[in-house]
Amino acid sequence: MNSELAARLWAKVDRRSPDECWIWTAYLRPDGYGELGIPKIRKTILAHRAAWIVTNGPLPTKQGFHGAVVMHLCDNPACCNPLHLTVGTQKENIRDCRAKGRGVSPIGSGNGKTKYSETDTAFIRNSSLSGRELAKMFNTTPQYISNIRVGKRRSAS
Repeated sequence: MNSELAARLWAKVDRRSPDECWIWTAYLRPDGYGELGIPKIRKTILAHRAAWIVTNGPLPTKQGFHGAVVMHLCDNPACCNPLHLTVGTQKENIRDCRAKGRGVSPIGSGNGKTKYSETDTAFIRNSSLSGRELAKMFNTTPQYISNIRVGKRRSAS
């Protein structure tokens, strides 16, 4: 099956020079990772995991609760270049992600899902207007305004 997996994988990878990212050209999940179907077992595998397996053999089995994870040194989820991949634990992957400023949901206007600015939130918290009036003004619900006022929400998104 490894030769079949290799053929299916590399047919969908734009292989370039060894130092460049080799980009997965088929289906990408919303998070940017390539996904490769394996018809014989009716399952899918992440493309970069398949690249690791085809190049280096099976993943180690003693890698913590989640098993071994294949991490990108290049931080490009669509990359399948084996030289850009390393194996680690989920804990190491999360630590690496945070160290590189990814995977952390910033608060306030640094978060892409924030609907209201810090100024709006401060206005809501300090306003003498009723929750109903503020809800109408900010196009949200009185309960959401209440949550902002008591600190359960930083913004109404």
